Amino acid sequence: VAYNMAFEEFGLQIAGAPVVWSKEYYSFLANTVGGGKPKMRYHFTGIGAPEGARNHQDTAKVWPAPTARGGAVPADEAAGMALVDELQDFKTECYKQLVTKAGPRPGVLALMDSAIAAPGIAVGICSASTRGGFEKVVDAVVGQERLPQVG
Repeated sequence: VAYNMAFEEFGLQIAGAPVVWSKEYYSFLANTVGGGKPKMRYHFTGIGAPEGARNHQDTAKVWPAPTARGGAVPADEAAGMALVDELQDFKTECYKQLVTKAGPRPGVLALMDSAIAAPGIAVGICSASTRGGFEKVVDAVVGQERLPQVG
């Protein structure tokens, strides 16, 4: 959702059509390419997936036109990656807004509390998000009161 919010804000288009990632395509990306910027680079260039990774029909392999930001298609990899940098920054802000409305999945907090209460079990939180995104998740979902008990 946050990627699509960024794509919409920038007015990204390829061949006149808006850039939108389906849930299925995002799942493919999440399980193929690590990190937000590498996901976008892979989508727009086809470069960056691990060797032997399967291809996906929705991979664009062409830089988009940011129609809401001047409309120029990046002329080269450096310009494309500059666009990706801007998209990632905006996507991170969108993500931070979204997670403030999120709740935990059923049973997660009960499991976490049980593990915290059990002697000899180390509990941690791991995230692929930025530090700012991680902090928003902790605030909105886990709760600051649990954080000191997590190692």
